[in-house]
Amino acid sequence: MRKDDYMWDQLDDEEDVDVEEEDEEVEEEDGEEEVEEAAQPPEPAEAPPPAEEKGEETKEEGEEDVEVEEGDVEVEEGDVEEEKEEEAEEEKEGEEKEEEEVKKGEEAEKPKEGPKESVFGLDENIAGALAYLGTFITGILLLLMEKENRFVRFHAMQSVVIFLPLIIIINILEYVLYYTCFAWLIVWLLVLLFILVWFLGMWKAYNGEYFKFPIVGDIAENLLEKVKI
Repeated sequence: MRKDDYMWDQLDDEEDVDVEEEDEEVEEEDGEEEVEEAAQPPEPAEAPPPAEEKGEETKEEGEEDVEVEEGDVEVEEGDVEEEKEEEAEEEKEGEEKEEEEVKKGEEAEKPKEGPKESVFGLDENIAGALAYLGTFITGILLLLMEKENRFVRFHAMQSVVIFLPLIIIINILEYVLYYTCFAWLIVWLLVLLFILVWFLGMWKAYNGEYFKFPIVGDIAENLLEKVKI
């Protein structure tokens, strides 16, 4: 029994020695690693950017600021120009209004001219209406008696050009188409046209209008220039 105890004690002692040796080796390795780390030179710190790069950056920033300022100046100039244009337009409008008011005042001050006199001292609008009243007969009389007033002469010539052919056509149709169908219908339509032209011509002339009937008005004006009556 004693021998066995002695053997077990020796084994325990050897195990303890092995454990201590392992601890020492671990400590030595840790110490070597610390020494190596201490021996390694420190990593160089990042060098600051050179002064040239800083200068370029500041220049770029300064240029950007200048561009922004120039843009602001241009915007302000544009606003000033717009304001000037608006002021100029307002001034023009004011001047135009003043001119219109002056013209209106001058027109109001001017005495209104009445209708010009014609033959027998009649106003031209009344003489023009008389040119249609007696159809082509009064038209011819006014052409012979009135030599200066173009308004009266035109309506007299137009009366002659309209009514003389129209009366001739109505009379011919009354005799030629007396026994034909619908002859009287055509005649009555022409008579209605005659009355309409007669009344409209007098109305326009009395209102002082230089009114031309379609086609006939141009013919009357050309004849008035070519034929001297």
